[in-house]
Amino acid sequence: MTASELYRWQDANGNPVISDRPPPSGTPYTTLNGSKYGMKGRRASVRPLPPSTASQARPATSKEQAPKIIEVPAVRDPDPSKCEAAKENQFKLSNFPRIRVQEDNGVVRFLSREEIQTQIETANRAIERYCE
Repeated sequence: MTASELYRWQDANGNPVISDRPPPSGTPYTTLNGSKYGMKGRRASVRPLPPSTASQARPATSKEQAPKIIEVPAVRDPDPSKCEAAKENQFKLSNFPRIRVQEDNGVVRFLSREEIQTQIETANRAIERYCE
C-alpha cells in the first residue's frame, strides 16, 4: 500500500467507510485513487463491489460527475482517450450510486440501480475494447 490508496467499504449498518487502512477481512471493498482527494502517489486499482453493494456508495455531488455514455462495438480497438473515459465511468458508477443525468428536455433525474448496473457493464465492455 502507498499513501495514495484509500479503501472504501460499507460497515455493518450499511454506512460507507473510507479509510487509508484496509477493511476487516472478508469485507468487500474498493481501492480509491487518493490523488483525486488531495493525496499524492501512484494511482490505485479499482476492485468493484458486489452488485448488491456497488450502488450504495456515496452520492454524486454535481452533474459533471455523471458518467458519459459510450457505445461499445464488439471489436477490440485500443484508444487511450476512450480507455481513460471508460475507466473514469467505471470508477464513478462503482463509487457514486446517485448519478444525476439530464434528459433531452432538461429534466434532471437520478439513474436507477438497474441503469447504473447496465452502465457499469457498458463501461467494462469499453475497457475491454479500448484499453490495451
